[in-house]
Amino acid sequence: TQAALSITGGTSITYGATLDLGTTGGSGTGDVTFSVDDTSANCSIDAASGELTVDDALGGGTTCTVTASKAESANYLATSTTQAISVSRANQAAFSVDTSDADETVTYVADPKTTVTLSTAGGSGGGLVSYAIVDSEANCSISGSTLTVEQRGDGACVIRATKAATSNYNAITADVTVTINKAAADLSFTDPANVTFEVGPFDVEAETNNADDNTVTFTVAEASSAVCTVDGIEVTVIGAGTCTITASRGATA
Repeated sequence: TQAALSITGGTSITYGATLDLGTTGGSGTGDVTFSVDDTSANCSIDAASGELTVDDALGGGTTCTVTASKAESANYLATSTTQAISVSRANQAAFSVDTSDADETVTYVADPKTTVTLSTAGGSGGGLVSYAIVDSEANCSISGSTLTVEQRGDGACVIRATKAATSNYNAITADVTVTINKAAADLSFTDPANVTFEVGPFDVEAETNNADDNTVTFTVAEASSAVCTVDGIEVTVIGAGTCTITASRGATA
């Protein structure tokens, strides 16, 4: 009977890697060969060299059982031993998320709302990619790979892309911050027609392009204070001359 035979070289392997196994012990000059049983993962081994590879980690946390056999010789019977090898999924390659806007900066618009397209690069395996807002959730929303800016809020939202785990790869994530600029101010003021001194109070109008803009306010220029006054949108003529009125819209969030 041969001395105890042991397998050396390691007890764990990650998908995509190799494990070079060997033996110690045994007796005589018999050749050593290796074989593998797929306990809960699929593995292959070179019978002569003992190089072990993983064909499918089947989710990781799995095992392959390796058997080393030392053949009989003139003076010794054959012997064998087994070793359970734990199998892990591999980490994915570098992974990134990007937007259709080159510098990750957008401008808020109320109607129609600003949208950008999300995309990813890298990773490994065939895991599905999903997107989620992970900071300043009220500022943005996501449907599929389309990001919609709902409000400017604190001026940004953080998007996390996740490429899901597969049989052989762990999940991976990547974040991108989208900066949200305020919408450009757009104010349209219709000049009132010329009036005579005797005319009664009349209203002025101005419009903004964004539905959530602050109310427009009207003020009379100091040089026109003896000609007209304004209260809300109502202008009253109090003297002859030129009445200069300024329409203003305050900033929003």
